[in-house]
Amino acid sequence: MPSYKFTYFNGKGRAEVSRLLFAAAGKAFDDVRIDSAQWSDLKKVMPQGTLPVLEVGGKTKISQSAKKREEFLAGDAKKYLGFLENLVKEGGKSGFAVGSSLTVADLMLYAFIENSQIVELLKDYKLLDANRKKVEQLPKIKEYLAKRPVTTF
Repeated sequence: MPSYKFTYFNGKGRAEVSRLLFAAAGKAFDDVRIDSAQWSDLKKVMPQGTLPVLEVGGKTKISQSAKKREEFLAGDAKKYLGFLENLVKEGGKSGFAVGSSLTVADLMLYAFIENSQIVELLKDYKLLDANRKKVEQLPKIKEYLAKRPVTTF
């Protein structure tokens, strides 16, 4: 069985969906969290000079390039939440986003809402709120969230 090493800053950010995927699959992985002091040296050896990076069996498989973060709350948050609410209404069942069991769509929604810091807006989006609660109560996800370090992002 291959070993997995996942490297990102000590925060949720763009790495959280991948961490949630590992947790949901019950796969062990080395969750390497670096701080800003380590980054200046590490950046020189990272593919594309960015994080996160996934290594499988000691070989780099995935590197994501930096993405520009939108000024989401100031403008389009409610528009996108309405769009997502309709998608869940059309395709989800039993509290899930697509179909009637956990998919990567549920994990993406969970991480998107958390990373966008818009949890408080969910009171107006009942299906998204139910989906979030459903995901965080799944045993493997609940276990991961309980052990996850508290970070600023």
